[in-house]
Amino acid sequence: MLELHEAAWREIVAHARTSAPEEACGILVGRRTETGFAVLRAEPCRNVHPGDRTRRFLIDPERQLAVQREARQQGLAIVGFYHSHPGGRAELSEHDRAQAHPWTPMLIVALRGGRVEARAWRCGPAGGFEETLVRIGPVTGAGPGASSQADGG
Repeated sequence: MLELHEAAWREIVAHARTSAPEEACGILVGRRTETGFAVLRAEPCRNVHPGDRTRRFLIDPERQLAVQREARQQGLAIVGFYHSHPGGRAELSEHDRAQAHPWTPMLIVALRGGRVEARAWRCGPAGGFEETLVRIGPVTGAGPGASSQADGG
């Protein structure tokens, strides 16, 4: 399960809306829990894809390293990534599948006609994808001591 704190969810949606028609992208910071991942905050990043940013994204690698350092200093970890599909559906594209990190949740937020749809997936080591339940609200089970496979910790 991918549990998103309400403030993180609001940040993601606002980022997706202000980035449209380009794809927004960012990092999910939190902790691993017994039931999955607790996202305590979202870190919006610049989409630095050199091509068509309305259909592709690339998280700024310098920002990703900075977020990883900041998270570790706070006893947190990168637990996933997000991006938007402006005018599309919250489904994995072939490009999304190619960019996925094993075991790391990828949250996709679709904006269509004023509506917001969110779905998440995790990629297994053999490349298969499994949809992950997304819950928005108070984050439970995010106590200290949890670690994350997402950043190697």
